[in-house]
Formats: sequence, C-alpha cells, structure tokens
Amino acid sequence: MKKIAYIFSGAFDSGKTTTLQYLKENYGYNFHHEAHNSVLNELGERTFGHNPIKYFETIEKKNHLCPMCTPIDFFNLAIQKQWGIEASLSDGEFIERSQIDIVEHCERNTEVNSIFKLKKLVTYKKVFIFEVMPKLQQPRWGKTKEKRITQAKEITKSLIKIYQRYGIPYILIGPGSVKERALFVKKNL
Repeated sequence: MKKIAYIFSGAFDSGKTTTLQYLKENYGYNFHHEAHNSVLNELGERTFGHNPIKYFETIEKKNHLCPMCTPIDFFNLAIQKQWGIEASLSDGEFIERSQIDIVEHCERNTEVNSIFKLKKLVTYKKVFIFEVMPKLQQPRWGKTKEKRITQAKEITKSLIKIYQRYGIPYILIGPGSVKERALFVKKNL
C-alpha cells in the first residue's frame, strides 16, 4: 500500500510554515520543509546577488542559479528534491508544498507548461491550501504590499486550477490565527 502524505500549499507568506511549526511544537506532527527553499539553501552563494528591497533584476553570472534567473534549471533541481522528500516519507507525514507547487511556480515564471511528469510516490491524503492573509504580506522585490497581496491571490487561484487539473482535491484554509488554522487542520485530518 502506498504511503499517504498531507500537503500544505499556498502562496508566499500565507502562514504555512508558521502553522506547520505550531502543529509540530504543540501536537508532535512531523513535517518536511519545502523543496524550493531546500534547494536555495543547498546552492548557497550561487543564488546570491538579489536585493529584496529593490525591483528584481536578472543576474547573468556563469554559476548563478535561482528560480527567477534560471527557472528551468532551478525547477529541475526542485522537482528532484521534491521526489526525494516524497520517497523518504513515513506514512502520514506533512509536507510543505508538493509537486504541484513546483509545476505552478515553473508555469508562472516560464513560457513552459507542464514540463514535469508528476511521480506518484505518495498519495496526497489531504491538501490544505492556505488563503492569502493580507496582514502577512510585506513590500519586497520593489513591489508594494498591495501588489504582493494581488500576486499572492493570483498564485492561490493558479494552484487551485492546477490541483483541479490533476484531479487532486483540496481544502481551503481561510485567514485566522495560527492556533485557529492549526486546529482546523487537526480537525480535518
């Protein structure tokens, strides 16, 4: 029988990590951080050079590798990392983001649609998509708070469409306190 996993998805700064950390600290649930950030951490200095206070500018250095400057190369690394995470899971563990999140990010940042073949390594038992919480959004990459809110809402809609495209059901988690959201997750496991 295939292992099951619980997925926590949503746009940037929507409260996923904070809620997962709360669930871990208060209820002992284990979770795996998102593949995207793991790849950024592993690449280290190869991703450096962007100033998050200014508008994003492409860096064209030989060894530079990041999701915005070299999206296809970066997303290939991210999907490989995601497959590794999913293959190593224990039954019933939580994952911050899924293969679908990497597909969405790639499609949003390139002209390419669905370059990745999804691997059915685990069954996504429940997918929790965190709705945007405007108070969590802050100016970044030269974008105002309002622009970041709009972009986060667009990402949420895109994630929903892609989960639907693959026939994967999801549960929306509306705005609320960390404790409220954690209890909602716990109740819906």
